[in-house]
Amino acid sequence: MNIISEKSECKIQGFHGTDLDCISKIDTEGFKIVSNESHWIANGVYFFLDREKAENWTQIQHQQFGVKIYTPVVIEVTIDYKDKKNLCDLRNHEDFMCIKNRYNEFMNHIFKKGVIKDSRVEIINNVFFEWVKQIDGFKVFIVGFDKTSNRDAASEQIKKKMKIPYVEYQMCVCDIDYINIKGYYNVQTID
Repeated sequence: MNIISEKSECKIQGFHGTDLDCISKIDTEGFKIVSNESHWIANGVYFFLDREKAENWTQIQHQQFGVKIYTPVVIEVTIDYKDKKNLCDLRNHEDFMCIKNRYNEFMNHIFKKGVIKDSRVEIINNVFFEWVKQIDGFKVFIVGFDKTSNRDAASEQIKKKMKIPYVEYQMCVCDIDYINIKGYYNVQTID
């Protein structure tokens, strides 16, 4: 993963798995943000920080979301988030603490007042990050997900005994003007 930060220029590389049939539409119309109350982070376009994770998504993970991928492709992009204040990177302690404090505020003032009726994690996450986006002006979020339980028994034991989880990082880009396509890669399919 590459983060380049020079004065006012801030960029990060990302990878988006999709089907080959989507490429021409993305080329002509660009990426689209589709509102979905169950997005894990906020409403935005999602990218992996690792190409391998995007390839894996096109092979296996997409199925749990009802997405059909027949000819898997990975799009490599550069996200130009213009200024550090637009990025909330939860690998960074300061950003993590900001989110922690906002979450406490959110739970005390928004959730407990009954604004949210649905208590599913993905619904709460989406409403929370949309709220943070409005308050703090973040346009890009980088969030890690503990994927240990999705791996194997040995991974679960490493997490349990050594306190080392397997974490996958995803980036949610909430402003499509920040997305610059660098290239496309065919994904070798799993037989």
